[in-house]
Amino acid sequence: MIGTAELQDLLWSFIHAMRARVVDPQHAGVMLSQYGRLDGSFDAAMPSLVEILQEEGLYNKDSEMVIHVTAQALQQVSNEEVEVCITQSF
Repeated sequence: MIGTAELQDLLWSFIHAMRARVVDPQHAGVMLSQYGRLDGSFDAAMPSLVEILQEEGLYNKDSEMVIHVTAQALQQVSNEEVEVCITQSF
């Protein structure tokens, strides 16, 4: 299992790579869907991801990508919640 320090290093490396446009911001949805599920250091990085998406939508005029990422994150969260409910009912 990955420790908190390693997770934080990985997360910030990922965020910095998005800011440098090495990693496409469309991959932010995977991390956004984990908000509130991991530790506080993970959640503390989420405003930076939201800021990257905001910049994409406002300054790079890529609102379609921002909508897609947001919808993907919400869909992933809802799918996981449904799976938990189904598992708990059996």
